[in-house]
Amino acid sequence: MNRFLSTGILIASFAFAESEEKLQPAVQFEKTGRVILDLGGSGSFDECHAKYPSVIRVGDEWRMYYNGRAKNCFTGAIGYATSQDGLNWERANGGRAVLRPGPEGSAYSTKVDHPTVLKKDGQYHMWFTMGDQQSRYTVGHATSRDGIDWRISNDGKPVIDRGGKGGFDAGAVMHPTALLAPDGLIHLWYFGRPDNKSGFSIGHATSCDGVTWKKSNDGNPVLTPGMVDGAMESAVYNCAVLLEDGVFRMWYTAAYKQHMKNFAERSGGITYREARTAFAGRRIRRRLSSTVHPAASMSIRLTLPA
Repeated sequence: MNRFLSTGILIASFAFAESEEKLQPAVQFEKTGRVILDLGGSGSFDECHAKYPSVIRVGDEWRMYYNGRAKNCFTGAIGYATSQDGLNWERANGGRAVLRPGPEGSAYSTKVDHPTVLKKDGQYHMWFTMGDQQSRYTVGHATSRDGIDWRISNDGKPVIDRGGKGGFDAGAVMHPTALLAPDGLIHLWYFGRPDNKSGFSIGHATSCDGVTWKKSNDGNPVLTPGMVDGAMESAVYNCAVLLEDGVFRMWYTAAYKQHMKNFAERSGGITYREARTAFAGRRIRRRLSSTVHPAASMSIRLTLPA
């Protein structure tokens, strides 16, 4: 299949289940069979792609921030849509992007992609992938009082930059996903690419203000490719994380011969299969699950550090 076909946003419903004896598929997804946000019209910022949604709840309204690509399928901007039921969406802001690429020479001269949005202390925060004319990818930050008018922070410079030479994220840091913990600490996961452009792993960082970040695990990845149902992942990336009862639950995309969406979690007191990664200085172990067609499902649970 052509990987560069135009894309729209679809929705799936799920139910959560867990077994202490053997981890069953943690999430059963069922596609609704409908596109909930189609491509924009001719000349729009999302004419080629409408993808990578970040959805938040504000009062009785669902708000979606998403990645649009222009006619050239390269230039990236961020759009905004609203819904009352999560199924029927309308573009807001007159269908115009709420965040666009910056001037030539800036860290975001060609792309503002992959938004993740949360609200903290009455202010909206957005983290996103910055891309320049040399396709150097980093993570930027913007704030808004109303969720529509955004101001890029840190003088337009990245808030999470590429790692040092030889690091898992020395080539690029991309596709952030943010979570606000009950103690006010902001957690952010992102995928990193090394200098040689071979494979992706997932990193983690924390911040109190959303601008100044500390990479976890001594700058090493917190999730690396591993074995799932007898198949070896070649890359792990594009994750989403929820915090429930002190447990971080992560869904992430894994690359094999095709792309799949996997699940990860971590907790003590259960036997796990060992994985080659760590979180906040602690070992993480995977435990096998049965396969959910067409995507494998597996689990690592991450507990909050004391």
